[in-house]
Amino acid sequence: MKTIVVALAMAAALPLVTLQAAEPRMFEGINLDELGQTRRLRDMPELYERPANDPRFRLLKAVIQIPLGTAWLSFNSDSNVFYLNKLPGEDAAIYFGPIGGDAFELFQLEEKFIAALRKEYSPDVEYRVALMVRTENKKMRERALRIMVAGLAPDIGVSTCVAHLPRFRELAEGLNGDDVAPLRAAIAETEKRHYDATPELPDSAYSPGNDGLARQGKLEDWMKPGVAVRDAAWGEALNGLRAAAVFSTTEPKLGQEISVWLLVENASAKEIRFSPHDVIQTAHPKIMGSDGKEVQVKWGWATGLSPIRHHKLKPGERLTLAKKTLFFDDKNNVLNPGFGSNRAAAEPGEYHVRYESILGNGYAKADWGGQLTTAETKIVVAADARAAVAQPK
Repeated sequence: MKTIVVALAMAAALPLVTLQAAEPRMFEGINLDELGQTRRLRDMPELYERPANDPRFRLLKAVIQIPLGTAWLSFNSDSNVFYLNKLPGEDAAIYFGPIGGDAFELFQLEEKFIAALRKEYSPDVEYRVALMVRTENKKMRERALRIMVAGLAPDIGVSTCVAHLPRFRELAEGLNGDDVAPLRAAIAETEKRHYDATPELPDSAYSPGNDGLARQGKLEDWMKPGVAVRDAAWGEALNGLRAAAVFSTTEPKLGQEISVWLLVENASAKEIRFSPHDVIQTAHPKIMGSDGKEVQVKWGWATGLSPIRHHKLKPGERLTLAKKTLFFDDKNNVLNPGFGSNRAAAEPGEYHVRYESILGNGYAKADWGGQLTTAETKIVVAADARAAVAQPK
C-alpha cells in the first residue's frame, strides 16, 4: 500500500514539473521559443545583403537598428519585419526572428524617443532619428518629423531644445516638401526662444586678447605658448574666427607628455566677441596614423565647473583658450589621463593630430557661435629608451 501511495504522489508531481519546464522564454511579450534562431548574417535576407564581388555583408538601406535596454532590435521599415539579439539571459550572438509587425508600434518607440528628448539632451535619439530619415521610407520620415517637432515643444526647457538644434537643423536642410514646414517652424521658434533668453552684456564685460592682456599685466603664464605659432597650424576660419594647436614638441618619445596650447585668432575685418567655456575639457584631439586609421584617444574626467569668460578680439588679435596635455602611450596601458589631458593608445610612428570641438555656442546676444577645428600637425613618436627590455647575456 505504501508503494502505491508513493507512486501516485510521483505521478501527481510529474505534470507540475513538466509544466514548469515548458514555461516559455519571453521578451517584451514575444515568445522566443516560437522564433527561428541564427548566428549567420546570410540567414537574414530581411536585414543584410552582400553586393557582388564583395565578401562582406551590409545592412539594407531600410533597416534601422535600435537599442532596447541591453537588447538590440533590427527593423526593416519597408517589409515590417524585425529581429532581436543580445537579449537578457540569451546568447548575445543569436538573432531571434524573423518577426512580422511594426516594431515601432509594438515597442512604442516613437513615444519613448519623444520622452527621452523632453527629459534631457539625447544624442542617441538624434542618431536614431537620422537613421529613420536615411531609410527614405515614407512612414519612417513621418515619424522622424513628428519626433523632432515634439522634441522642440515650447514647454521643454530652452537649453534642452537648443542642444538638439544642430542635428535637427541639419536633417531639415536635407529634406524637401511641405511636410517639413512644421519642423522648420519649430526650429525657428526655438532659435527665437534661445535669443530672447540670451543675456546682453555691456562692453566692459569683455576682456581683450593676449596682447591686450599683456599690456594690462593680466596675461597668465599658461597662456604663453612655449613655441612659435606656425602659419600652417591654423584651421579654416568660421564666421571670422580660426583656431590653432601649438605643440611643445612634435618629436616626443613614447610616454612623454606634450603641452598643447589652443588659440583662436580673429581672421575677419571686424571685432568679434565670444565667451569661451570649458575648452580644456571639451576640445579633443583626432589622431590619424600613417596607415589612415584613427587612433583611440582617452581623456580625463570632466568637472563641468569651468567658468565662462568673455573676450573680444580686434582683427588679427589672438587669444589662448586652454593649455592641455597629450601623450602617446603603450597600447596595453589602460589608465585614464588626468584633468585636461588626452592619452593616445599607440606605438612609435608618424601621426597627424588636429583638435576639434573648440568653443561652442555664444553666451550673450553679441557673441560668436560655432565650433572650430585646428589644422593637422605631424607628430613623430619615438620609442622610449627606458622601456627597452634588457637582453640576457
